[in-house]
Amino acid sequence: MVDKNRKILVPGAAGYLGTALVPQLLQEGYRVRVLDNFCYRQTGLLPYFIHPGFECIQGDVRDEETLKRALDGADAIVNLAALVGAPLCADREKDAWDINYEAAMQLDALRDRANQPYIFPNTTSGYGTRQPVEGTCTEDTPQEPISVYGLTKVKAEQELLAQDNVVTFRFTTVFGLSGRVRLDLMPNDFMWRALRQGFLIVFESHFQRSFIHVTDVARAIQFTLENFDKMKGRAFNIGHERMNKTKRELAEKVMELTGCYLHFNDIREDPDKRNYSIAFSRIQEIGFEPEIGWDDGLLALREGLSTLRWKTDFANVEYY
Repeated sequence: MVDKNRKILVPGAAGYLGTALVPQLLQEGYRVRVLDNFCYRQTGLLPYFIHPGFECIQGDVRDEETLKRALDGADAIVNLAALVGAPLCADREKDAWDINYEAAMQLDALRDRANQPYIFPNTTSGYGTRQPVEGTCTEDTPQEPISVYGLTKVKAEQELLAQDNVVTFRFTTVFGLSGRVRLDLMPNDFMWRALRQGFLIVFESHFQRSFIHVTDVARAIQFTLENFDKMKGRAFNIGHERMNKTKRELAEKVMELTGCYLHFNDIREDPDKRNYSIAFSRIQEIGFEPEIGWDDGLLALREGLSTLRWKTDFANVEYY
């Protein structure tokens, strides 16, 4: 029987994934210790400070003494601390290496490897520019990252998998709403533009990606905590084949839901060259499948984003 009274250390918990994961774990009876520097002034975790199972350490994951304090008494680690996305990591390359790689490895070096299981999210962007005609990407497909973001995460994953009690994830493109809204993820961005501008311009619409709802990311992490011994020592693509979609399919679904004007234009190139489909049989064999489908996930995204009254300047943002 799984002990759900364990204390789970979650560095980076105030971010997009963490604000979906923390309530999921608390609801299931886990205790959660958050480590975050709250550099983006996030507020998504404020409702949980009253919860008896919630604990927060405000600090930087790059600081050794802070990590030691955070690790003390923790029963497992879910490391969500990262600079995420190709543009941000390109702009802040040193920080990306310091946080995504160096801090991840320092956390590994300081933990009790025998007794503190370590879950580390990587990304399917590590597969780089592999084309669907070459076959669907499995966990055995060589990783060829083309961005600083991909390079930092892949290098950390490779070294962590050489250690004891580690599971790594390769998440597909996450979408949906959590306690920290992100509008830079392709489905979220498409929906936000459609709602605010009334039109989408899409380049290289045949490019293929795979998607997963943020709620299912939280479920996948909980599933792994409860099935860690079956999974340790391996990487897992997280998602489902039914969510392998082209940019055209995504844009047309957004148009259907919003009534926006949609224009496909191949005069320009997509600055993000990733184009692949993903296989998920490894995680399916353990027993996990996402619950949130394409239609429900995008409908909820439309309804949620429609409530926001934010001002957004699209003038200097690249179209897809």
